[in-house]
Amino acid sequence: MLRRSLGTATARPWSSPKTSRRFLAGQRVAARRIGPVRRLVRACGRRPLLTLLVTAVLGLLAGTLVLQHGRHQEQLARALSEAERWLALAATSRDEQERPRTAPERREFALAAVSAASEVIDRDPQFAIAWFVRAKAHHRLRQFAEALFDLDQAERLRGETDPEILHFRIDALRQQGGRDATRRMQDDLTRLLQLDPGPHTRALVAEHLLEMAEHADAIERTAALATAREILLPVDADEARTGVALARILEIEGAIDEALAAMRSLADRHRGNVYVHLQAAAMYERAGLGADSAREQEQARLLEPGPPQSRTPAIELQDWDRSSTMSAA
Repeated sequence: MLRRSLGTATARPWSSPKTSRRFLAGQRVAARRIGPVRRLVRACGRRPLLTLLVTAVLGLLAGTLVLQHGRHQEQLARALSEAERWLALAATSRDEQERPRTAPERREFALAAVSAASEVIDRDPQFAIAWFVRAKAHHRLRQFAEALFDLDQAERLRGETDPEILHFRIDALRQQGGRDATRRMQDDLTRLLQLDPGPHTRALVAEHLLEMAEHADAIERTAALATAREILLPVDADEARTGVALARILEIEGAIDEALAAMRSLADRHRGNVYVHLQAAAMYERAGLGADSAREQEQARLLEPGPPQSRTPAIELQDWDRSSTMSAA
């Protein structure tokens, strides 16, 4: 055995010449037995046909699992499309024959969307887009607590913050009101601005700050207005929503004449912009200029048939980004 150990060719790392010399000298042997991975490699080398067969079976099994998962996702997507169809109907004010939909009809459509999305969630609670679709339906029904819960679930399952989720959650928190909701909305506004610092997002954040400033005390109002100005600073003041926000800042500060002049100039430059005309009508009405307000409301009505609104409409977003990793389409 010692002769074999001292030989130059050996297949065992613990019987190398160096190890044998250390053993004969009474020193501790440092060699170790081969690990399980090397044993497996050697076993596969001794049985290549069996190894090939096992590999083929495992590959077939993995392919089957992937195929089943894909089919499961397709089935969920088809089921969820029914909820999205009901939600789209709830968002339309007229049917296919251009007849106006009643509020009870649109509510029934939204309830049907909640029911359809809930069935998908029951089948797969990890399907994040289903939570998002149901959140939009709850938001349409003005069930803001339920919408917030579903939005939180969608964000948790996705694993990251999404601007679409933030848009809906900010509006739901604004509608819900309260100190906790306001604090959380401020956090979401900050996160939204970090994710998308574009002009539209800056104007949206400024609008929410101005709404909070209107109901705050003097110190908080001053801070909110200063923050709104700072957020809008990189944006062109001639942009419609930015111009409206700047005019509202002047109004809240008490500079009514300057605010009215800025709004008139903005309405002239953006003639045909429904949002600008509605905001101008609201400001004129607050200033007691009934005739000017009626004129702007009429202009908005001609541009967009339907009952005019004096405030920003509820946020409407596009469908979940189908190119994301959670897309089932």
